[in-house]
Amino acid sequence: MTSLFTSKLIVNVQSDSSDTHITSLVLTLDGGVVYSSSSLETDDERQVYEHSVAPGTHVLGLQVERADARGKQYTSFQQSRFSVLVPAKKKLEAVFSLGDDSDMAEAFPSGESGEYLLKVKLFAHVVE
Repeated sequence: MTSLFTSKLIVNVQSDSSDTHITSLVLTLDGGVVYSSSSLETDDERQVYEHSVAPGTHVLGLQVERADARGKQYTSFQQSRFSVLVPAKKKLEAVFSLGDDSDMAEAFPSGESGEYLLKVKLFAHVVE
């Protein structure tokens, strides 16, 4: 069977935090859910989506729920959306990099103050 579209989109996810665990991850493409997981280990970059798409602008969305390993009651929720341009007859790879430098679970119980510091980066590049 031949594909209707010759452009392709690949999405990978990686996390650089050892103190938090991803307890829910949802990837959307143009508003529709294309990937969902109730937990995700992302010590290494992990591919979560690969599919042919129409060339042009698309919106990638990521919803992430994280629980701090130092205190499960310290949970964060984050939603981000990014537009990407998929070139005609080419493959675009998009890599979500998730960072969490929060100290809420460690600092708040002892000093009654702390902060959530969450990051979502998207790096996109044409690979073919």
